[in-house]
Amino acid sequence: MILTLAAKALKAVLPGPVRRTLQRARQRSGLAERAFAGLSTQGVFEKIYRTGAWGKDSDGAATSGSGAHNQAIIAPYIAEVARLMSAPDIRVAVDLGCGDFNVGKHFVDVCDSYIACDIADTVLDMNRARHQAASLTFRRLDIAEDDLPAGDIAFVRQVLQHLSNAEIAKFVRKLNADKPYGYLLVTEHLPAKDFVPNIDKPTGAECACIGAAASISARRRSRSISSTARSCSTCFSPRAASTPQSKRCSTA
Repeated sequence: MILTLAAKALKAVLPGPVRRTLQRARQRSGLAERAFAGLSTQGVFEKIYRTGAWGKDSDGAATSGSGAHNQAIIAPYIAEVARLMSAPDIRVAVDLGCGDFNVGKHFVDVCDSYIACDIADTVLDMNRARHQAASLTFRRLDIAEDDLPAGDIAFVRQVLQHLSNAEIAKFVRKLNADKPYGYLLVTEHLPAKDFVPNIDKPTGAECACIGAAASISARRRSRSISSTARSCSTCFSPRAASTPQSKRCSTA
C-alpha cells in the first residue's frame, strides 16, 4: 500500500518526458532480461555476435552496429584520436571492447603495439581472420573481472553503455587501484533528448543512455575516477577539465 502511494506521488511530480523515458527504459530492460536470461557476460556478447543483433555486413557477417560504421559518427573520432596518438609518449594502445574492429583498425599503424580486447570469441575470431599486423594482438578480456593490460593509452568506446552498473563499478575500481594508462578515452552514446542518468540495466545489446557527458583527465597517478561517472558520450581526454561537465564531447 505504502509503495503504491509512493509510486503514485512520484508519478504526479515527474515531468511527462521523464516518466516516458523511465517507462521505455523499464520496457527495454525487461526485453533484454528475457533475451539473455541465464547467460554469463561472455555468453551475452557471444549471442549478440552469433545472431547479428547489432547488424550484419553485405557478406552476412555480424557487426558492432551503426555506432562503429556510421561515418558521421566515427570519422571525427578517428581523426581526433589519430591526432592524439601522434604524441611521442603514446606507443602502446589498448582497446577495451574492440568489437568488429572497424574503428580500431585505423590506429594500428600509428603505435608500436596495439592490444585489441573483447569478451566475445566470436568477434575476435572474425577479427583475427581479417586483420593481421606485427604490432597487433587480439585478446579475450572481461574488463570487469580480468586484469587489464597496461598501456600508454586505452580506449573504451561504446562499451559501458551495454553493461550493468555493478560491472562498470568493478571496472572503475580496477582503474583507480592500478592506474594502468597514461590516457583513458571513454566515449559513449549521448541521447538527443532528455534522459534520466544512471538507470541500471542488465548487461546486453540494449544501450543504456545514462549519465551526463563529461570530459575528465585520467593521467597516471592522477585523481580517482568516480564510479558514478557512468556517462554517455564521455571522453576521458588528456589535459581536459577534471570535473564532469554536461556537454557533448568533440570526439563522440
